[in-house]
Amino acid sequence: FAKRSRTRCSKRRENATRPYKVVDYHMRRDYGRGSYILWVRDPIDRFRSAYDWQVDVIRAPARQRGCRLGPGCPAPARARKKFRTGHAYDEIGGVHFEELMTHFRDATRLAESIHLSNEDG
Repeated sequence: FAKRSRTRCSKRRENATRPYKVVDYHMRRDYGRGSYILWVRDPIDRFRSAYDWQVDVIRAPARQRGCRLGPGCPAPARARKKFRTGHAYDEIGGVHFEELMTHFRDATRLAESIHLSNEDG
C-alpha cells in the first residue's frame, strides 16, 4: 500500500471534497488505475535548492551527538562525520567537493562558471 502524503487539506475542506484521496507514490511503480496529478519542480529552482542545501551541510557546525533535522542541522549524519573527520564529505574526493562548493558565492555564480574560460570555468 502507498503511504499517505504529509500534505493535508484542512478538515473542513477534506470533508467537503471527500472523493479525493491524497496518496504519495514517490519512487514506486504500483500506480494502479485512476486519475493522477503530478507536481514537477522547476529545474532551476531544484538546482539552486540542491546547491544551497549542500553548502548548508558543509558550513553546519560539527556535532558529536545527534541533532534534530532542521535549519541548524540540515544533515545529522554529516554533522557527526564532520565532528570525527573535520569534513562533512570525507569520502574520496569529498574534501575537493567541499572546496568546489564553497568556492562560488551562490548557485548563480556556479551556473555562470560553466560558460567561463578562466580559472572558474
